Amino acid sequence: MPLGHPQGALLAGKVPGPPPEFSRSERLVIAACAISMLIVQMDWFALNLALPAIARQFRVPPTDLQWVISGYMLSIGALMVTAGRLADIFGRRRIIVIGLAIFGILSAVCGAAPNEVWLIAARVVHGIGAALIFPLAGFVRIEGRVRAPLVNLALFRNRPFVAVVVAGSLSNVVFCFVAVFSALYLQSARGLSPFRCGLVFLALSAGAGFASYFSGRLAERFPADRLMAFGMLLSAVGIWGLTSVESLWTYTPLFLVTGVGLGLGWALANVATQAVVPLAAVGAASGVTLTSLVMLAAVSVAIAASVLELLAGSPQAAASDKHALDLVLRSGAVLALAGAAGLLLFGRR
Repeated sequence: MPLGHPQGALLAGKVPGPPPEFSRSERLVIAACAISMLIVQMDWFALNLALPAIARQFRVPPTDLQWVISGYMLSIGALMVTAGRLADIFGRRRIIVIGLAIFGILSAVCGAAPNEVWLIAARVVHGIGAALIFPLAGFVRIEGRVRAPLVNLALFRNRPFVAVVVAGSLSNVVFCFVAVFSALYLQSARGLSPFRCGLVFLALSAGAGFASYFSGRLAERFPADRLMAFGMLLSAVGIWGLTSVESLWTYTPLFLVTGVGLGLGWALANVATQAVVPLAAVGAASGVTLTSLVMLAAVSVAIAASVLELLAGSPQAAASDKHALDLVLRSGAVLALAGAAGLLLFGRR
């Protein structure tokens, strides 16, 4: 998820000067925040890969566990703004420490869950800890200076801003589709072990990580919304390829390409929104973007899991039905194409 944004010259479309030097304490804060976010992201990926094995242990269809993913993401999205306000009131360090404590304790509770109901409930609370870890203090601080209590609704009359938020949200939806349903395909339909599935998933993670790392530099040379559109087009091509090949030697490079496209799509969402809003609205724009990315993805995964069960004919057959899984994944490719088209038609001129 995009968690920061460039300032000043980058927002104005100019080449920025040398970045300021960070003090030792500032570097330590950045490192602590980065490690905290790494823990949250690793937890999401690890549990996603483990869902088929967990489903076998609990003797339930894997699609019945989609609320393990969706409930967690809904908690994060619903409480992100509240967590930022609490950080401003009680201090960011205290809130992050509390969030890490909740996250750690609930990780153990999730690991000890005796059934799927217990696990889903624990994951919802788990998401509260993750929400406290996510920074949103900058958003709340800026909001405190304006008359609107939370979000200036004028943002939604800004057509390029809406186009970027919708496209970024769709890109995150597609990323979740690929992560969740490709894991089901590789383990349930192809019979790969969780370890071998994890090795294949390294390609997706590497592609997304590579794109995220270089996205800021690319945004200094090219319009961020156009880069997002390119990434979404690339991911659509990659997903269509994933659903059309059998060999893992071909599947894995396509996974890498898909990861690059999706990484560009959601990593640049925050950058692109802030290039099309006034500087005074940057904080609000960031808060709206992050909340939209998480909430829409959570709801979409729940809907897609239900559609998968309908296509397969039963919850028991859904996870191993390659045709049904391909249709759900291809719907993700269509969403990526729609997001790219929206950016090209309604993005910044």
